[in-house]
Amino acid sequence: MNPALLKNRTPINGLTIDGAYSLDLDDAFWLETVELGYILHVSIADVGAAVEIDSLLDKAAYKKCFTRYLMKGNDPMLPHDYSENTLSLHEGKERLSLTVSIPIDKSGQTASPIIRKTILKSKAKLSYEQADEIMAMPEHKFHLMLKQCHSFSQALFHQRQQNGAMALYNLQKGFALSEEGAITKLSADEAFHSHILIQEFMVLVNEAVAVFFAENQIPALYRNHTSKAVAPERQVVLDDVSHAISFGDTDRINTVAQKFGMIFNRAAYEPVIAGHYALNLPAYTHITSPIRRYADLINIRQLSAFISDETLPYTHEALLEIGEQINTTLLNYKKDQERYFKKEEFQRRLTLLKADNVLTSDDDSFTPLLKTAITAKQLPASLKEELEKRLENEELSLTDMFVILLQSDDSKQWVAIKTKLLHQLGRYLYNTTSILTIATQKFHWQSIKYETRYTEGVSLQFFTIASIQIKGEAFSSSSQQNLHITNKKTSQQLANLSLLATIINIELDMEAIYNNQSIETNTASSSPVFTAPPQAVRPLAPNKGNFIGKLVELAQKKGWNSPSYEYQQQGASHQPVFLVRAGIMIDGEMHYSDEKKGGNKKEVKQSASADLIKKIAQFPTNISSKMASSKNFVGLLNTVFQQYKLNLPRYQIDFTDDQNIAPFKCICTAVDHDEYIKETIGYGANKKEAKQQAAETMLKALDQ
Repeated sequence: MNPALLKNRTPINGLTIDGAYSLDLDDAFWLETVELGYILHVSIADVGAAVEIDSLLDKAAYKKCFTRYLMKGNDPMLPHDYSENTLSLHEGKERLSLTVSIPIDKSGQTASPIIRKTILKSKAKLSYEQADEIMAMPEHKFHLMLKQCHSFSQALFHQRQQNGAMALYNLQKGFALSEEGAITKLSADEAFHSHILIQEFMVLVNEAVAVFFAENQIPALYRNHTSKAVAPERQVVLDDVSHAISFGDTDRINTVAQKFGMIFNRAAYEPVIAGHYALNLPAYTHITSPIRRYADLINIRQLSAFISDETLPYTHEALLEIGEQINTTLLNYKKDQERYFKKEEFQRRLTLLKADNVLTSDDDSFTPLLKTAITAKQLPASLKEELEKRLENEELSLTDMFVILLQSDDSKQWVAIKTKLLHQLGRYLYNTTSILTIATQKFHWQSIKYETRYTEGVSLQFFTIASIQIKGEAFSSSSQQNLHITNKKTSQQLANLSLLATIINIELDMEAIYNNQSIETNTASSSPVFTAPPQAVRPLAPNKGNFIGKLVELAQKKGWNSPSYEYQQQGASHQPVFLVRAGIMIDGEMHYSDEKKGGNKKEVKQSASADLIKKIAQFPTNISSKMASSKNFVGLLNTVFQQYKLNLPRYQIDFTDDQNIAPFKCICTAVDHDEYIKETIGYGANKKEAKQQAAETMLKALDQ
């Protein structure tokens, strides 16, 4: 090592914790106990001291921008001899470093960092697994330090969550959120508490240095992550992620990931501060991995020059150009990587299909195989058998339905399957809306237009025409004139089904499909006395269908939090029994389903969802108590409907045919949160009295 480089550098200790097979070690930490608390020292390889600006080595690193990690080995930003030898912070070796020292008081609060040029001597190279083991070994020399660091990192993590950061780790499921809030699958050697420790320390140091750059007006490459104007509340996004990870459902996780693409802009390296949405920080940067990332190397050089009172090597304009190069290179690499992995996985699945060797016991493998079969225009017997079984048992996911209906070809076997699926959708009409929504997003279709009309008779009847333009061609649903639909939502969903059939050129008998639905037409009968007539009672949902989806849809419509599920598993591993309870928060109070039990986790979850829907479908439940203290039932009914953002009830008052009953009759018509029409009748000596009784009867019907 050049003696001149050692001048004015302070010796310091450190530990490294990385993947078991990592060789490019560019950061180390050490926790020092002091009178007022602790000092966390994070030492970073001073790559800038060894790699001269504009040297051949630097130019090659600039061209690559970052290290690529491959299935076997890696393609380093700097040559292996540098990245894994002379610059890497190996155990027992002295290395040039920059150390960021952060004071921590006994309450866990941090102070401004002290930044120095140092000479690091690593005391140990630990894997994540080894570090976790040491935390459980009181006799180990690093036990106390690692336990203290773990405790501090947990406090940092919870503090970040409280401050609004999208921070989440689930070691049991093996998932975490990246800095940009993306769901990432932890590798086998990362699913340890010490991995969280390192990630929290890196976020802390990167944030501290970003603030240092800003306060001292040092030009630097910040790591900016911004949201689009349509972004929802961050807690809503975090809840979506949490539920997706808790289920471990690939389809659900992919859906959330696609949603992120519409919410967030790509993170970028820029010489201006734009903030970091996912971390909820006003300023953030990258500096802890200069062996592996060129942006970190740039920032190390700027920081090193500043603390040595030297001329800064980069201007704002130079950083702007470098940032654009890094962003473009990273984007192109990610696209190439996605294409490569998609191609490899496609070929693997295609091999299975060609060999007719399809094992599809779980949804995670079935849906990709189905997509591959449709793309390759192949449907081997084993996959067809599994598909028909799932269709018969009503177990197809929304993604499965979408690819079958809108991406399969018009061959005889696929048309037969599509026709069966359309008839099944006739029993679960809400799925038609979801399928068309996916299509408009994926294919960039125009929005569907609805024209809904109604006629008044004994009860309201709705008629809806759904239409859409696709590549200049117009498609419309069939007429509903003969269907006598008394529910607006059902009318629109039937129009969606008809439109879907029209788009894929399959004829459906909509009258036959509608008449097989057992859809209730709500009517009210008159009574020869002043008491309210019996009300039409909505039938309980059958024990089939996507009740998980229905529950989510109901929660979204009502503005409630997303539902959650509690799981227990009993019995032998080869024959498990699952206990599931569904829950949802409504107006600050948790409501739960009965605990459901069975051998199929998905079916038990559906059953719990169905039970919870029955319990909450008729909310609000506090109507009775309000009625007891109120005589203005018309005003109370209006308040209830306003509270739940529903259209106000309508009243039709007329003379009765039989003056022996009452002079006046009032029909109250309302549409509940599921768009089911309810009608109640009130009688009275005057119009006001008849209206009040109709409203009172409606309140009682809602409270059933």
